[in-house]
Amino acid sequence: MSLFTIAEILTATGGRLIKGNTSSQVDGVSIDTRTIKPGELFIPLSGEKFDGHDFLVNAIQKQASTLIIRENYSLNDEVLKAENIISVRDCLMALQDLANYHLNKIRPKVVGITGSTGKTTTKEMVASVLSQRYGVLKTLGNYNNEIGLPLSILNLKPNQQIAVLEMGMSGLGEIKRLTEIAPPNLAIVTNIGVTHLEKLGSIEGIVQAKGELLEALTTKGIAVLNADDPQTNKLIPKVKGKIFLVGEKNERAELRLLNIKSSGEHGVNFSVSFENKFQDLFVPIPGKHNAINALFAVATGLILGLNFEEIAKGLSEVKAEKMRLNLVKSSKGIRFINDAYNANPTSMIAALEVLSELDGNRKFAVLGDMLELGQYAEEAHRRIGRAVVERKIDYLFTLGEFAGLMAEEALKAGAKAETVYAYNSREELAKTLKKFLSPGDLVLLKGSRGMGMEEIIKYLEN
Repeated sequence: MSLFTIAEILTATGGRLIKGNTSSQVDGVSIDTRTIKPGELFIPLSGEKFDGHDFLVNAIQKQASTLIIRENYSLNDEVLKAENIISVRDCLMALQDLANYHLNKIRPKVVGITGSTGKTTTKEMVASVLSQRYGVLKTLGNYNNEIGLPLSILNLKPNQQIAVLEMGMSGLGEIKRLTEIAPPNLAIVTNIGVTHLEKLGSIEGIVQAKGELLEALTTKGIAVLNADDPQTNKLIPKVKGKIFLVGEKNERAELRLLNIKSSGEHGVNFSVSFENKFQDLFVPIPGKHNAINALFAVATGLILGLNFEEIAKGLSEVKAEKMRLNLVKSSKGIRFINDAYNANPTSMIAALEVLSELDGNRKFAVLGDMLELGQYAEEAHRRIGRAVVERKIDYLFTLGEFAGLMAEEALKAGAKAETVYAYNSREELAKTLKKFLSPGDLVLLKGSRGMGMEEIIKYLEN
């Protein structure tokens, strides 16, 4: 199916047609010649160590029908073999402008989701709930930045009435740009925590950055906020439209969480109260914190007209994304909680709670550095060390310089020396850990993305 005509691409991007026919069509958009399909448009993005223009000929060989190039790029005879060539001032902006154009053609309701923790899981829950009644596009994996968001939007189909889009950031202005591409009708902020402090400097900076999503709402927009988060009071003034509060402890919440009960590795049961009515619900992802994430999905469903039967079915069908509390059993009978996608202090504590809740002969916390914490780094890592001891985890293995502070603090908090090990090498950590593990043990793997904690499973299996 055709996605754009060349005329539409020129309109969307403000580009100049160097070669081709304005009535020609493209079947899709790609930024990667490894996965490009015949008939697609290739947009060459550039980074610090690469330039997508180096792959223009490769795109033509893969039968891309159309190329976008930056202004003043020197064309050679091989590149000129392309059927259509369009010149633009900025290739990334062209990708973003095409996504915005496509969104405006189909005009779905946009649900924007951000927060320091729980964004991706909440996105999965919201999409699963809404799909019980609507056609739903959701962000691909964790495609939540200035490249991933437009790529997700370009998958939007005419029969999809709602787009559930995760919006991430590492600095000021980034979410604002995402909302210019995809202006939200409904905005969710899961929480405000200690993340990205190296760039943002303070909690106030995080509030400002996450608040850009709320500032993009019109007077007709709706914000779903966490009543239990003390930073929410700083977010509320940013909302021009309606505010819907959810929470467990704060009585201001319109939707209240009640009776949370862990079902171990199977998930979590809980109840909600709304307008003096009560509903029992279940999500098949472990961790009591996921009941909080589910509140945002319940609220979104209610706002968009779903009944509790539809909401309950949607939540029951949720699947966790990769490396987010995935339970994996090795060939040797050892179970791993692979929560290695990323980490910050809040998500690290939540993962330790899951480790303590689940059954296991012995429990091992294998934890890596939490990055980008700035001035909070030392205390944040020490806090995790204390949390391991408080939750009576049997063994602590750490990876990285900052994570070593967890080990140091665990020993101060009363952990026995023979149960705490600190390493700077994944391979060395895995060698020692392998000597300890036996069938029936339960191992949590968690750290920031840059630590690659999931690789430890591969070392152990070899």
